[in-house]
Amino acid sequence: MSERFELFRLSVLERRQPPLFADVAQTREQYLRLVFGQQRQFVFYGTDFHFVPEPEQSREDVIMARIGRAVTVEENRPPEEGLAETVHDGWKASVVVIDPRHHDDGQKVAVAVDPKVGSPSGLIRELADAINTTSTDARWDIEVEPIVNAQSFWEFAAKNKGMITSLTFEFIAPNMFGGSDDLTEELRAFRNNENAEKVEIVLKSKEGLDTSTNRTKEAVDYAVQGCGTIKAKTKNGKRFNSTKKVETSTLDTDILPDEPSLVRLARLATRILGRE
Repeated sequence: MSERFELFRLSVLERRQPPLFADVAQTREQYLRLVFGQQRQFVFYGTDFHFVPEPEQSREDVIMARIGRAVTVEENRPPEEGLAETVHDGWKASVVVIDPRHHDDGQKVAVAVDPKVGSPSGLIRELADAINTTSTDARWDIEVEPIVNAQSFWEFAAKNKGMITSLTFEFIAPNMFGGSDDLTEELRAFRNNENAEKVEIVLKSKEGLDTSTNRTKEAVDYAVQGCGTIKAKTKNGKRFNSTKKVETSTLDTDILPDEPSLVRLARLATRILGRE
C-alpha cells in the first residue's frame, strides 16, 4: 500500500500597509506556525471542511495536520438482518505536512491525495484564502502555488519545437527565495515599486516562440519551484498547464511500523516533503 502526496509552496507576502496593531517583529515562520497551529473551518465547493492540526504529533521542524469533511456511506446490514440498506455517517480526511521554516526549500506543503476528500490543490488554496480573510490584523498574506515537475514543460517544448505560439507566466513576486538573475530582480522591483503581488508575462508569436533562451529557462525555473504558473499553446491547439503537472511524493506505507497512521507519517515527514 502507498500514499501519494501533492507538493505546494507557501509564499508569505508582507502587506504593504499592515494593520495598525500588527506584530511587525513576527517572522514568516512564526506566522505560519501560528495560523496552521489552529483548527479552522472553511467551505470548498459548497462543502464544509475542517483543518485540524496535531500538536502532540508535530515535530519541531514540520507541522502535521489533517483536512477532512463529513461523509455519508451507503452500506448493508449483516445477512441475518436481511442485508437491508443502511447509511453510516462519518468523516474522511487527508494528511497535511507543512514545513514553515525559512530555508532554500522551505515553506513547503504536502497534501495526501484522496478523491473521497477532495482536490489537494483546491483544498490548500481555499484554506489559505480562509486564513487571509480571517487574519485581518496580520502582517502577512499567504499565496499557494503547486510545485511543478519542470521536465514536463521541457518535454512539451521539445515535442512542439517551433510550434508554441503563446507562452504565459504568472509569477508571485519574490518573498523569501534568493536569486540574482534578471527576472528575479525585475519581479522584486515590481513588488517594491508598484506593490505588485503577482506579475503576468505573455509571449506570443504567430511563427513560433524560441523556448530555449536563458530568459525562458529563468522563468520556468522560477515558476516550477512553486512561485508561479506556466501555460502554453501551440499552432495546432495543443496546450500545457503547469497546475495539472503537480510534483508528487509517494510513500510505501507497508514498510512503516504498525503505528497510528499520523505517527507513521510523521516519522517520514522529510521524505514526504522531498528533502531526502
